[in-house]
Amino acid sequence: MPLMLSTDRIKIRNIIEKAFKSEILIPEFQRDFIWKAEDIKELLTSILGGYFIGTILFHQNTKGKIDFQVKPLPALKNQNVKSPDENTIVNVVLDGQQRLNSILYSITPTDQVLQGSKNPHRFYLYIPQLIKGELQDSIVYATESETNREYRKILQKEYFHLKEKFESLKKETNSELKFQEFLKNINGSIEYINLSKLISNGRIDDTIIDEIYDNLREILEQEKAQKVRSALRRFFEFEVFYITVPQDVKLEDVVEIFERINRTSYKLSTTDLLFAKLRKEGLKKQDVEIVIEEIKDKFSYFKDLKELNSSLILKVLALLLNKEPKPKQLITISAKDFKSYKETLEIGLEKSLDFLQNELGTVSKNLPYTSMLVPLVAMFAFLTHIKQQTSDKEKQQQLLGNFNFLTHMKQQTFTDIKKWLLSNEDILTKYIKQWYFLNVFSERYDEGAATKSYQDFKNFLRFINELLSKGRDVEEKIQHFIGIESINLSELLKPKAKSSALLKGFIALLLLNKVKDFASGNTLTLFKATDEHIFPKKFFSNKKRADIVLNRTLSSSETNKILKGAQKPSEFLKKLKSNGRNTKELNRILKSHFINEAAIKALEEDDFENFIAARLKAVKKFLINKGLIPKDLIKT
Repeated sequence: MPLMLSTDRIKIRNIIEKAFKSEILIPEFQRDFIWKAEDIKELLTSILGGYFIGTILFHQNTKGKIDFQVKPLPALKNQNVKSPDENTIVNVVLDGQQRLNSILYSITPTDQVLQGSKNPHRFYLYIPQLIKGELQDSIVYATESETNREYRKILQKEYFHLKEKFESLKKETNSELKFQEFLKNINGSIEYINLSKLISNGRIDDTIIDEIYDNLREILEQEKAQKVRSALRRFFEFEVFYITVPQDVKLEDVVEIFERINRTSYKLSTTDLLFAKLRKEGLKKQDVEIVIEEIKDKFSYFKDLKELNSSLILKVLALLLNKEPKPKQLITISAKDFKSYKETLEIGLEKSLDFLQNELGTVSKNLPYTSMLVPLVAMFAFLTHIKQQTSDKEKQQQLLGNFNFLTHMKQQTFTDIKKWLLSNEDILTKYIKQWYFLNVFSERYDEGAATKSYQDFKNFLRFINELLSKGRDVEEKIQHFIGIESINLSELLKPKAKSSALLKGFIALLLLNKVKDFASGNTLTLFKATDEHIFPKKFFSNKKRADIVLNRTLSSSETNKILKGAQKPSEFLKKLKSNGRNTKELNRILKSHFINEAAIKALEEDDFENFIAARLKAVKKFLINKGLIPKDLIKT
């Protein structure tokens, strides 16, 4: 059933009043107010001109029933904002924070500083350009600082500043001096109106606008004064379109709306929304991030992986709870869930990173799909949980209870299952390796990662359940559970970008083959090597041909210096031999690059086509012999 969202319009003056009453709030997790002065000016100009400025999205509820922490709009910091009681109906901003903050910032005497500035900005209506109809130049701004030249220039002709001086002089002299006479005496004129002076007690003071009109009418022509008053009134009467998500909408449905509306704007993740909810339950985002940072310190090869974050942990937790790691499911995770699985998640992540590096030849630089981390970590976390909970029956059943199809596992004691797992680790390791490389070389995770993660994790559990029930004969059915019918290695004969999953997967195979440096003969790592072409680009009339995967390998800076200037592979080989390499030793090094005897012969003859054909056979042989991909699934 579709959600019934209401649409309406609200005047800027009403936005101001509601914001000061805390009837408009933002989620605690919302990012800082990031717009710059020029962005605010553009928005104010659009409002002044009556242009559409987009739609605001509110989630409406009583304050006490909101599922996450909320706070006033940042532009109202240090302002006299009312604190609502738990029964007050509030509108939580899900989309439009920057626009609402910009409006409030421009019309309040805030002491907040915009990014990149040292002093607060003030925004002014510039009367001469307004009267001419030049709206683009009718809004000006300057930082409120005595040292700011633009600010001092504006003050000399700003209505409220001159009015204040006039009132002070009038009081001191106890005279009947009129404002326009005062201006003549000081040879002054009114050109600017400080927008932040138009607000009083959290609302627009129309008497101030009328007073400005009365004074300007005496100083300027009445028609010009009327233009100024009309512009100010038009500004505050401007109507902003908004959509309201009503009170009875579930949080998971709010998340779906939230995700959709943020797809093309400044991105706010569902994880942020979830952490706002968890914070209300006593779990802070920092509690999860500490876990991640401690693990990163242990695995330096993954320290720069941005996707190794709290969002990953929560997606893995979703899988352990038999939830698809999509927004509507993620939002249902509780702080209690995290606390129950915290240790399991930590160990599962550690084991996954260790497995990636040592068994899959993968570190952050050549991780084909960061999204594959979610099911991978979940697999190790599940196994970890089973092994750990041999005495805690409640936690045992909590895990297995999430998956109805684990019928055979539920019939065993955890002690028996633990013994069984230890004796069958080789089969489970084989499963994970084949799952990983089949997905990489089929490029399956290019899209729909959340759905695939969920399905792959459940398939892994089904395999364990079947293995426990029928024994090691099920090992021959691994490919059936993984569900990928075949891979086509001829894709390695196509040009691929450095970010390609296929190229990164191929580099993983090189590392698993203990690829050695051409010059030194030392085993290479990704932190001491770069991806290089074997047949240089100069060799090809079509330069893209050089970028096919099987024309790439790893090389050190030392090798690159030695081989600099080698235009052909045959010259390349001669330089290596002249560098002191005997044939046997050189062949051993070349073999670590999947360059077999046939490929060496092709190199000596500068025969590109035969070289890549021979190398393809070497890669296929490696995949089969190492049990990374079943023979009958490989097509070339």
